[in-house]
Amino acid sequence: MANEKISQLTDGNPAAIGDQIPINRGGANFSVTTESVAALAPSLIKTLTVTVLATDLNNIVATPVVLVPGIPGVYFSLITMLAQYNFVTTPYTVSGGGNMIPSVKRLSDGQNIWQGGIPFAGLLDQTANAIYDAGAGGAFGVNPALNTDAAGQPIVLTSNGEVSCTGGDGTLTIILQVIEYTLP
Repeated sequence: MANEKISQLTDGNPAAIGDQIPINRGGANFSVTTESVAALAPSLIKTLTVTVLATDLNNIVATPVVLVPGIPGVYFSLITMLAQYNFVTTPYTVSGGGNMIPSVKRLSDGQNIWQGGIPFAGLLDQTANAIYDAGAGGAFGVNPALNTDAAGQPIVLTSNGEVSCTGGDGTLTIILQVIEYTLP
């Protein structure tokens, strides 16, 4: 490789892990790895993990829980979601129908953009740890007619029904995979 221009080198595509790439930095020659170049690219897919406390679960119908604060100019699109109920000593008493919905709300009228939900009954009323897996494209969808003014809005956990969830002391760990879009 000595005394050859980069344009004269043999094509080595596709790049492989451990490859070294020649660079010029400040008039001096160096090499970098493909891994270090890949690390410079921001990932649009984010994995977000939030634990919802018992005090918040007992009041979720009246007070939605902010899972992820809004970021000005950023829209979150849901890929998949997992909810892990962490039983402590007392299960929740659940009555009525409805689901917990992690969602982005439309700014103009508060409508949930993400459709679907995590059932209160069958998850929070258990006497052991439990997992609800919404899966990719499973129990959730997006209402495209509602996402016109959702940029900058937080992801919240709210409810969609006349449900009562009281008395429990367990926590709920929500794991979301989202695409984070920065809008122009």
